[in-house]
Amino acid sequence: MTSVAGIAAGKSALLSVGAQAAVASSDGGEGFVKLISHALSNTSVALQAAEATSAQALEGKASIQHVVEAMMHAERELQTVLAIRDKIVGAYLEISRTTI
Repeated sequence: MTSVAGIAAGKSALLSVGAQAAVASSDGGEGFVKLISHALSNTSVALQAAEATSAQALEGKASIQHVVEAMMHAERELQTVLAIRDKIVGAYLEISRTTI
């Protein structure tokens, strides 16, 4: 499982890229940064909830079904953020190959 610290590091890197994009584009860049920030925050919350549910299951306070549901939700959120990251990197590489 990806740690919350890893998500935080990815969040800061993506926000840095998003902030640079916001500076470059004054009309819609801030909305993009907010979108990325919101997606990363949701992922972080989902991972923390999955970890908490797992801990509760170890104590006998949560069922296996709840653990699986929480883990699947966290995985979906993480896959979404990774897909966004891949699109950002792909767009950056495409722009960097453009000749001026």
